[in-house]
Amino acid sequence: MTKRFVLFTLKSALAVLALMVIMGANCVTSGNVVIIEEIEDFVAQTSSTLTTENVNLTENEDWQDQKEDINSIDDIGFACRITNNAAATAAGQLWISKAKQQTTIEAIKTNGVLVLDGITVEPGQTREIKWGESHDFIKNFDATKEVIFAENFWVYFIASEVPFNITVEDIVLIMSINGKP
Repeated sequence: MTKRFVLFTLKSALAVLALMVIMGANCVTSGNVVIIEEIEDFVAQTSSTLTTENVNLTENEDWQDQKEDINSIDDIGFACRITNNAAATAAGQLWISKAKQQTTIEAIKTNGVLVLDGITVEPGQTREIKWGESHDFIKNFDATKEVIFAENFWVYFIASEVPFNITVEDIVLIMSINGKP
């Protein structure tokens, strides 16, 4: 499943929800709405600086449209493609924090939230993670939601084996939100 297909499917679902609003439904207060955030591709490798990416939901039009009516984030998932460019199995963790000041692995583990753990990619292989499978790797759901509600947060990749060299592409964060009654 490509990123375009996922985006097309989810945007179609949003169009149906928009039609429901026009027909008299109460938008997010009538049920769940899906919010999609694309995250930049990145490369993480041995001897490079810590790999980090900023996610700013204040720039996401769908999040901003629903922001005042959000009661909760009911589900978080993701989709991506990970290529292991090294000769050893790649394994790692994804952490998030509200502030970019985390510049060492120790600082990230002290001040951040572990979001993903357990993904491995064999040497020279590419692994595609789909939304349904992503739930197997998500950790600390409630703490993750708290950081996401901050709207501007930082994502960190920490490799658990060295040497490593991975490319992560077509990253999509998918959130299902529920409206206030």
